[in-house]
Amino acid sequence: MKVIIYPSQIEGKLTAPSSKSIAQRAIAISLLTKGTSKIKNITWSSDTLAALSVAQNLGATVEITENSLNINGGNSLDSEILECGESGLCMRMFAPIAALYNQQLTLNASGSLLNRPFDMIEDALIKLGVNCVSNNGKPPFKIRGPIKNGNIKIDGSISSQLITGLLISLPTISSDSILEVDNLVSKHYVDVTLSVMNSFGVSAVNKNYKQFVIKGNQTYKPAEIYIEGDWSGSSFLLVAAAIYGKIKVTNLFMNSFQPDKKIVEVLKLAGANISVKNDTVTCKHGSLNSFNIDATDCPDLFPPLVALASNCKGKSIITGINRLIYKESNRLEILIREFSKMGVKINKNNNSLEIECGNLKSVEINPENDHRIAMAAAITYMGCNEKIIIHQSECVNKSYPGFWEEIKCMGIKTEVIHD
Repeated sequence: MKVIIYPSQIEGKLTAPSSKSIAQRAIAISLLTKGTSKIKNITWSSDTLAALSVAQNLGATVEITENSLNINGGNSLDSEILECGESGLCMRMFAPIAALYNQQLTLNASGSLLNRPFDMIEDALIKLGVNCVSNNGKPPFKIRGPIKNGNIKIDGSISSQLITGLLISLPTISSDSILEVDNLVSKHYVDVTLSVMNSFGVSAVNKNYKQFVIKGNQTYKPAEIYIEGDWSGSSFLLVAAAIYGKIKVTNLFMNSFQPDKKIVEVLKLAGANISVKNDTVTCKHGSLNSFNIDATDCPDLFPPLVALASNCKGKSIITGINRLIYKESNRLEILIREFSKMGVKINKNNNSLEIECGNLKSVEINPENDHRIAMAAAITYMGCNEKIIIHQSECVNKSYPGFWEEIKCMGIKTEVIHD
């Protein structure tokens, strides 16, 4: 499928899609409870559905309504094959949970996830006394537990997602655990994990993100949890309005632990007119100037920030490109290639991207099935006189399945063509 974006502007009000990151954590923890939990306000992205499938195969029973889920925990295996799809969080988070079982389980992946390195999973689980065999550090993973020892030292410089899985699983084993972490990135995603755990009655002591002290024999209790709006997906809508238009997005909270709420800070820095009242963020076009920001701890903001910088006067600098290599694509390489094709001046310099606006031209782009690059390309063309054709546009289903329809309702002229 491909989408054509014509010259237009965004205007209106909508509700943010819910956070797939929080939903996946809530689903995983609900699996470990004894009783029924209710998860409300779910956006059914493909990543969320992958987490639900894994939880079901690990013994959870579910009842789905339109945008909520009743999930009853359990450990009676439905299948020994756990399909994680293309979700890196699903793979890293469920690996330590699968290690709680004494049967051999296989974690499978598809698409780009098959070629992404996950050496840290194998290394960590072996240290915990788990039998774990990978395909040279890549999926599939064959895992046989149970975890025998919860004390472990781990490198957190590539991703915090395995730490999320360890934090969720280790409280349920019989002994106390100490999780030592070096060079932790995306620290606020660990805060998200600890917050969701607390909602289900389990805690861990965070000692400055370098050590986590975890009491054993804790029990997750069934809970009712509302999934807040997703700052990652909403950042594309807010940037679109900053470039050309006005939008109000509800169900976004500034007290959220989600690191991508930093988009508000960047938009103000760039000169957009942005305000926050209760759960509503309003953004409208302003005279946009270059900005300098470190996105190391919020790497999912890189694509919308590149779109923003492509419409700013002067040279913008976004630091932290080392976080972009092992995403749905080599996100650094694809951003440079496709935005250069659009006419944007974009180059890497050490650990930063330098971006200057150019003369946007009509192009066809290939996002390499990367949902965030497809959405970033679409919003870059707000208010210009050219159109853009985005191939593989269905890739947005990974995080924001309603994206094309919602931006169309907000006034962006789109044409969907089924190949």
